[in-house]
Amino acid sequence: MVAINNLEKLFSALSKGPITFNKLCRASRLHPRTVRRYLKVVEYIQMQEKVTIEREGFKVVIRKK
Repeated sequence: MVAINNLEKLFSALSKGPITFNKLCRASRLHPRTVRRYLKVVEYIQMQEKVTIEREGFKVVIRKK
C-alpha cells in the first residue's frame, strides 16, 4: 500500500531539481528500497491513461481520457 506521507516526502525532495538516487534517499529520509518502490509506482501511474472525476448533480462520474 502506498502511504501518502512517504509520497509527500519523496516529492518534496524531488522538487529541488536534479538529484542523485542516494541524495534523494537521504533528503526524503526513506530507505532506498522504499524510494525505489515508490519511484516505480510513480512511473507506472504516469504511463497510464488520465482519469477525471466529475460531479453531475449528486453523482460522481469517473472517466478515462
